[in-house]
Amino acid sequence: MLPRRLRWWEESFFWAFTAAFAILLILGIKGCNVLYTGMDSLAIGSARSNDLYLLSAVIQSLAAMFAIVTAISLGAVQLSSQSLSPRVIPVHLGNRKLWVLASFFALAFVLDVVILGRIPLMGAGWINLGILLALYATLLTIPYGLSTVRLLQPDEVVSALASKVRPESFIGLAATARAGEFEKMFQPLEDVLKRSIELTNYPTVERGISVLLGLLKRRIDETLAARSEHKPEDIPNVAWPFIEILNNVATAANKKDAIEITITVVRSSRIIIETQDMRLESLRVKFREALNGILGHAHGRFSGPMYRKELADLAFEVADATLASA
Repeated sequence: MLPRRLRWWEESFFWAFTAAFAILLILGIKGCNVLYTGMDSLAIGSARSNDLYLLSAVIQSLAAMFAIVTAISLGAVQLSSQSLSPRVIPVHLGNRKLWVLASFFALAFVLDVVILGRIPLMGAGWINLGILLALYATLLTIPYGLSTVRLLQPDEVVSALASKVRPESFIGLAATARAGEFEKMFQPLEDVLKRSIELTNYPTVERGISVLLGLLKRRIDETLAARSEHKPEDIPNVAWPFIEILNNVATAANKKDAIEITITVVRSSRIIIETQDMRLESLRVKFREALNGILGHAHGRFSGPMYRKELADLAFEVADATLASA
């Protein structure tokens, strides 16, 4: 992951040059042309070649820079879809910095072209504004580039996907509709976690499990504390996609001989099933059934003596979790 200090500098840099842009924009509106005073200080000729050359260079630079940004974006999307899953493409398309950058590039480009086409009627203030927008759009490529690099990391993709999860939408759904909603909302997460198992990137899997269960725990606490419009009897429906994805991840881990991930799934589930509230008994039953199913699958997959210790550890975790939920 990018260092925390680098993230702090990134945010500081963004707000610093945004503040500078706002100040210069206000000064330009008031008639103080800080960046360019061309025709105020030079003799005004019929051709105004200095203004024409400058705007032409700015427009060409914007076009070249936008082409580079487009190439970087397409490359990042291709890398993510190949290394993780094609379902993570919306994460890149939903990057707000991409659309902010594209908007300012388009605005600066169109404004500079209009100014260039009507140069005899434009004063220094308009040229100053065109240069200011072009400069701001160019500087926006720095935070956008950093955010794009960050989204190439599976941990960041998992966090981005989890932030869009809305488990409340599963309440009252029929089985077929529920499967479709799961594929749309949770399947990208499951794909990333399974792919991380294949790549032996176990820290990402563990982080994903922690993020998902933490999200479910918050939803449960909000419902039990009456801070949500949903009722306690809705909780099993809310928890269904989480149980499903944990079960699928554990099964994938067993198939890849990554029983330590299966143990992590069982151990992490305690954050949910050890909640002592009588209204959650049906939820605890569903979790116990899922954990026993995971254990049964592991016994069928790891039958040799070389896995005896791992199976014993898994059986202990399941028994411990079951006891905690009793």
